[in-house]
Amino acid sequence: MTMIKVKTKKEIRKELDDEINAFLTRGGEIKDVERGASGKAMGANLNNNIPLNEGKQTRTPLVDEVKALDERKQNKTKSNEVKKAHTPKKKIIYDDFGEPLREIWE
Repeated sequence: MTMIKVKTKKEIRKELDDEINAFLTRGGEIKDVERGASGKAMGANLNNNIPLNEGKQTRTPLVDEVKALDERKQNKTKSNEVKKAHTPKKKIIYDDFGEPLREIWE
């Protein structure tokens, strides 16, 4: 199994500089653009990934499934309470100095 090498910032900067230099050597030209200017035309839909013309989707009612889950949860907590009530617990009795004296079961 080989690990995928993640490019460092230094490597990414070098690649970008190489691409810019190659563009300029081919005769490309870099123009100054105002800060905040966008390449999108004014009024163009910036959220064109959102489907607007699709029909309404049908939904599956989950009321019965939620009720079944709630019932299982309630049954589970009831069975846990019963188990906890019958399980004896060990309690350690300490003296005034914090030393254990004896163990009792409750």
